[in-house]
Amino acid sequence: MVTLQNEKSSRLVRLDYLLMTALMLFYALFAFYRLGSLHVPESGWYVENPGESIVLDMGQEQQAQQLYIYTGWIDRRESDQDVCRDFILECSTDGVKWQDMGTVKLNTIYMWHVARRLPISCRYIKLTADDGRLYINEIALFGQDESERYSYTVCNNPNPTAKYVADEPDKVKYDYSWYETTYFDEIYHPRTAYETIEQRHPYENTHPPLGKNIIACGILLFGMNPFGWRFFGTLCGVLMVPMVYVMGKKIFKQTKFAFMAASIFCFDFMHLAQTRMATIDSYTAFFVMGMYLFMFIYLEQDIYETGVKKSLLPLLGSGIFFGLGAATKWQGIYAGFGLAVLFFYNLFRRYLEYEVAKSRCSKKGQKNITKAQRGKKGKNNALSEEKAAQLQAFRRVEKFPTMAWQTIAAGFAFFVVVPAIIYYLSYVPLMLSENTGPSFFLANQKNMYHYHSTLEATHSYSSPWWKWPLDLKPLYLYNPNRNFVPEGTSMGITTFGNPFVWWMTIPMIVWGIYQICKKRTKVEPGILLSVIGFFSLYAPWMFVSRTTFIYHFFPCVIFVVLLTVFFFREQKGKFWSYAGWVYVAGVFVLFIAFYPVLTGMAVPTWYVSLLRWSSEWVLG
Repeated sequence: MVTLQNEKSSRLVRLDYLLMTALMLFYALFAFYRLGSLHVPESGWYVENPGESIVLDMGQEQQAQQLYIYTGWIDRRESDQDVCRDFILECSTDGVKWQDMGTVKLNTIYMWHVARRLPISCRYIKLTADDGRLYINEIALFGQDESERYSYTVCNNPNPTAKYVADEPDKVKYDYSWYETTYFDEIYHPRTAYETIEQRHPYENTHPPLGKNIIACGILLFGMNPFGWRFFGTLCGVLMVPMVYVMGKKIFKQTKFAFMAASIFCFDFMHLAQTRMATIDSYTAFFVMGMYLFMFIYLEQDIYETGVKKSLLPLLGSGIFFGLGAATKWQGIYAGFGLAVLFFYNLFRRYLEYEVAKSRCSKKGQKNITKAQRGKKGKNNALSEEKAAQLQAFRRVEKFPTMAWQTIAAGFAFFVVVPAIIYYLSYVPLMLSENTGPSFFLANQKNMYHYHSTLEATHSYSSPWWKWPLDLKPLYLYNPNRNFVPEGTSMGITTFGNPFVWWMTIPMIVWGIYQICKKRTKVEPGILLSVIGFFSLYAPWMFVSRTTFIYHFFPCVIFVVLLTVFFFREQKGKFWSYAGWVYVAGVFVLFIAFYPVLTGMAVPTWYVSLLRWSSEWVLG
């Protein structure tokens, strides 16, 4: 039960708002620093049909050796559903006789491609597509290096969009990197967001669409560029900081422990690296936090004091966040199993309270208290203080059966009906796209299940579930073009956990389970919630046979952090008080030390070598 004192102590005060805002803004500086370019080619030549060509005229014979092509959107092939286009590359000195220079293969989007196949002097360069339905956003011609850049004009072309391959020369980046292009799974989600905006049939449909819809909002605000498609994911990462702080204040009832929890999570490596990339996992983790925050608020309520209607408001909040999480990724549905356990656990706890009170009060005694309350005094109506207390306890909980059925009915509405509506509505933008409709919704559920249950793909940086808490196999997200990285310098992007945070997983989960077994019915609701929430998200991966990655552990981290703070709170003495803050400082120091390899900064190779604590840690 929540006492008035606990309720007051869990409220945010001025100091909380100051600390929470300061920590959020401090983290935002790290998160948004060099997030992505706003200046990449966005208009382009739309190749409509197979065999369509474009001819570039440099005005005179030149020794162009490097052909730079920035690809935009590429549709699936109608023949094999592959996203790949082959362009025949030809050169000519007079525009009549053409020499075949081979094939340029374009199979990734929103990225610079370089063809170094022009060893001869020529004036004209022709590109001929093997299939249509794609954009070439910009073409640039260089000699041996950036200093030798050749201008050109597009020869007469019946396609009015052909001129757009040369309309943004100021946005050409010779030594391009992740800053100007897509990397890792960004080749899927931003393009689907773009297709949603343009009402085209989605290429990536292996996850529900809400996350891509949110990415689309960033593109609408800032354009089809790296900053635009990464913006809301990074903002989500920033908003996770106050979300964790509020969770901490509600659970621990003290400002210092709320700040400790928010700081630990704030400076976890994956929190930074994963949210700076335009994928959907950031949103899943955020929505998981929201659904468990509201569930905790519900668990702490005294329904007999607040009334059943008021007590259901946190359940509605939890159900809404559950719907948002499920509409982003099915991993959000995993979290729902934990919510169900907590929901029915709370009902069972109330049921036991009701049965105990009822068993201590005979039927005759119940009638006596009723008469006494009505002022009907008579023989044998005098009540002992003990009996009066027992009867009062029963009167307090006697409406439980009615309240229970009301709560179960509301739970069905909030965790089944409301999420189903949110889930379905997330598909509306896609159902407005070409060749889709309401039938697409049902077909997509079947296709998603089939895809994930039959996927046999392999990946050099995949890792099994048991390696994740140990931080054994990070995911190398971006491998730079070594032609642009000076010798003795590294510039990669890796996502994994802060060792000081993730290595606490196993001992903290064991400690949490011990606390539950030790205290049983008197266990802290926050500890119970953390353990159940952790296993609801983590345990399903133990039975998944498909390729998995360390980022699947990301939504579990919040529960590890909460248990870690619980552990430090439960220890007595000044030593442990100081140890907790030393631990937080250590988490921050590692965050600063590893920041370059989490964000693609160019640093000396020797420095990266110092950070490589394991042979499986590929950092640059």
